[in-house]
Amino acid sequence: MLTGLDIGGTSIKGVLVDSRFRILKKVQLPTLADQDKSSTLKNIVSAIKELGRSDAIGISIAGRVDKRGFMSFNPNIPGLNGVKIAGEIKKRTGMPITVENDASCFAIAEHRIGSGKGSENMIGLTIGTGIGSGLIINGNLYKGNGNAGELGHSVIDPSGPICGCGKKGDLESWCSGRSITSRYLNAYGAIKDPDPIKIFYAKEKTAQRIIDETIEKLAIGITNMIAEFDPDTIVIGGGVSNLPIFGRLRRAIKKFALKDLEIKTKIKKSGLMMPGSVGAAMVASQGLTHNRPLPLRRMDRQDQ
Repeated sequence: MLTGLDIGGTSIKGVLVDSRFRILKKVQLPTLADQDKSSTLKNIVSAIKELGRSDAIGISIAGRVDKRGFMSFNPNIPGLNGVKIAGEIKKRTGMPITVENDASCFAIAEHRIGSGKGSENMIGLTIGTGIGSGLIINGNLYKGNGNAGELGHSVIDPSGPICGCGKKGDLESWCSGRSITSRYLNAYGAIKDPDPIKIFYAKEKTAQRIIDETIEKLAIGITNMIAEFDPDTIVIGGGVSNLPIFGRLRRAIKKFALKDLEIKTKIKKSGLMMPGSVGAAMVASQGLTHNRPLPLRRMDRQDQ
């Protein structure tokens, strides 16, 4: 059995899976990102203990993580910046730990057993507290020099808000769940304790303007991805993807995209429960014998 943890800016979502990556047990705890690193690490360990014993632990987390599990930058959990997460968790649990970018874990899981299964070139796009992406090129996870796939930090309109990464007007600053709420508050909307769901369903003009703007900016970002990578599939997950935006989003993409490219690219919703956590467990299965993730095709052959 394997443990997979997806550590986001809001919550820690964990799964215990079997050899076929079927979920046996689930857990969710708050990340406590606004507190110091000890609080977050304590909840990570609590999630691991609650899931029970396994052969290895995979951790999916936003930001830049090197192959040693060292977190150099995470705008959504600043308390973990400069922390060697793999070492800290191994010290507390005594278990083998593998750490990978959260969007890469999402892409691995969706490509292998989810909505992207069978695709050759796929982008996995997660839209939650922040925005992350993972690239599957020619059937394999593409990492570049180690941090490829930060499409959420591509600037799409520099007149926009400032992102947690310091850039102004990138995709995350326009379209993440946190951005939707903060832009609504800055527009002096009338909803009490707003969140993306309340804003989406409100009939208030300010709320609808924020949602219209979000869908348009997201469509521009996806159009750029299509033009740059020409993927056969883009799989979208994360909390914001649970809003019924796909019809409007596809129509907006058609407005901006080159027609021959847009027609070939399928825009799909995530097909898995807790894909980031399941992807982390997949990475853990590779980490038992390898220091870095195997190409996905090689991993698939091992299962046959």
